[in-house]
Amino acid sequence: MGAAVKKILRKYFEVLKIFIRNETLAKFQYRGAMWADFIFFVMGYGTQFLLIYLMVGKFGTLGGWGRYEVMLLYSMSILTYTLACTFIRGAADNIPEKIREGHFDQTLTKPMQPLGYEIVSSFSAYYLVHVALSVGMLMISFRALGTQFNAIKAAMLVLALIGGTMIQGGVLILFSSASFYLIGNNPLVYGVFVTLRMLNENPVSIFPPFVQIFLTVVIPFAFVSFYPAQYFLDKEDFLLFHPALQYLTPLVGVLVLVASGAVWTYGVNRYQSSGS
Repeated sequence: MGAAVKKILRKYFEVLKIFIRNETLAKFQYRGAMWADFIFFVMGYGTQFLLIYLMVGKFGTLGGWGRYEVMLLYSMSILTYTLACTFIRGAADNIPEKIREGHFDQTLTKPMQPLGYEIVSSFSAYYLVHVALSVGMLMISFRALGTQFNAIKAAMLVLALIGGTMIQGGVLILFSSASFYLIGNNPLVYGVFVTLRMLNENPVSIFPPFVQIFLTVVIPFAFVSFYPAQYFLDKEDFLLFHPALQYLTPLVGVLVLVASGAVWTYGVNRYQSSGS
């Protein structure tokens, strides 16, 4: 890694550290609201877990997946989503308004790459509670399934979660890029992304073949939880695809992130200010 690249990365991390410190201090300043949020989220996630437990239990399995196996999919999906949102959701939400009102011009004046600045400046401590709770759900699921971890499986889990986070974050960036061509709110971020993410919380194998292909090849949400879960559960529920896909989440995450960054940069290059 060259000295120039190291200098750029050091700058990003220094700026990110400032935003993280300020945002976290602001979040913990209102402890009453923080604990109220925590209780609310515990009830919300607990209710979702209970619904999965009852629904899958009523039918025995969901496409051959047991209740705790489905809970594992849900936990991995939520954890990677909240990790991605911690850094990227704010940027995806704010970009349409910034472009519409011309405030994105200010981003272009910063001494940083625009996408990098939007990511580091959009850090949100709001999702830290979600991250903590989803880690707890993940641990409960693995324990109920009796999964035995060794160094290799632990490393695979970390890589799968990093890759899943990159996929979810990359898709958010990709969809937010449409804001450079649309006026008003971005329906891809607010509608399509949420719908696709909800599909990802279930075994992809229960859907028709065209949905499986779409979630594997086009918008690869199946790599967030479904394919890596095959590795931890020793399942062979691949249907249309090769079992090797269970190992490819980190690679797919990198590819999605690079591709989405390229699309976003192309949108920036075509951007024309709409503000005064």
